[in-house]
This record gives sequence, structure tokens and C-alpha cells, in this order.
Amino acid sequence: MGAGYITPYFAELPGGRYLVRPAEGDEAGTWTLVCGTEHFPIDTPADLLAAAPPGTAVTADFGSFRLTLWSAEDGSPRYRAGVRARDGAEITGPVETDDERACWSLLAILGDESAPRACFFCRWSDVEPSTGWGHLGCAIEHAEAYHRVATEAEPRKRKWGTQGLLAWVDEWHACERFEVRPHDYGYRGRPRR
Repeated sequence: MGAGYITPYFAELPGGRYLVRPAEGDEAGTWTLVCGTEHFPIDTPADLLAAAPPGTAVTADFGSFRLTLWSAEDGSPRYRAGVRARDGAEITGPVETDDERACWSLLAILGDESAPRACFFCRWSDVEPSTGWGHLGCAIEHAEAYHRVATEAEPRKRKWGTQGLLAWVDEWHACERFEVRPHDYGYRGRPRR
């Protein structure tokens, strides 16, 4: 199991591939994109757009999967998740208006047997209530208690029952206890298409 902000990733922007790493000093506990001498604060993948020229796409390369995003004509973000196949071909999901939905759409195309090994897709991870990207927790240390919460019929208990069960992880981290998340499991789990 991972813990918090530990796994750097790469951002592909016009002009290069740049490291996104944990920030240091006063900014510790956050992320920063390092482009030469410029540093950009990063909270979610959508923040990468601030480092790119208007109208261009950026890609967050997490290793086991990628998330490409750009601004639509109305200024709202668009997302497409993808992976590289063993033969080098890019497999991508449909364009979505939400980063999580883009990732789940990719998994729907890949199938469980080809799921990216990343906490976002794992049975034991869940999103902190009323938040989004960057607020993922792992419940593997409390697997039995989490399973009871994740399968609870009462939506309010599913949403708030994870308190005290989650250790914060990066969406792209993975450990040896990875299992693909079942449909309709947990608070904001894998949807059915």
C-alpha cells in the first residue's frame, strides 16, 4: 500500500515531457510541475492546462495509464484516458467531461483482465466523500470493514462509512494487493455503462 504524495509522474506538453513531483519547502504536501525554471502548482490533472499554451492538449502519463486533457471551445475541460498496448499501439477511451468518468470508460473498453494496475482502478480504494481527484484512499488494511461499507445498501453509509478506514494514496500508485474494482462497489465506484 502506498501513502500519500509519493509517486512522481510525467506531463507531456507542447515542447517536451516534464516531471510532476511532490513540492518542497512551504509547498510540501502538494505537487509541482517543473518546466525548466518555471514551477506550476498542480492539484488535479486539469491544473496542467495552466502550463500549456491555450488550445493545446496535455497528457498526464502515470505509467500504467495516461490521461489527456484539453479545453473545449466553451472553456470546460475534456478528458480521454488511454494505455499503451504491448505492441505499442495506443488504446483510448471516449472523450468525457470528467476525469474519473474518462478512466472508467477506458476500463470498460479494456476489460478487467487488462485493467491498468493503479489504485484508481482498485477494489480497495475509494474517494473521500464530496471530493475528487487527489483525495483517494486505500482501505486494504481494513479490508473486511471496508467491504461491509462498500456493499452497504444505504447510500449515506456508503458515502460516510469509510471514515477512519482510508490511508491516502495517489491514483496512479499500485501495490501487490491490487484487485480490479467491481461494479457498483463503494461510494464513487466503478459505474455500469
